[in-house]
Amino acid sequence: MLLVRWIFDRPVDRKGIRLVGAFLMVWFLIWGVLRNLIGL
Repeated sequence: MLLVRWIFDRPVDRKGIRLVGAFLMVWFLIWGVLRNLIGL
């Protein structure tokens, strides 16, 4: 995962943490929707 390495190699600042948090929230939201669709 090149994107993950790029994010964690950067110096950590509030904007970066907020960006990663938003990305994770969107990822888990999509994952939950896909799991519900597959479950149905």
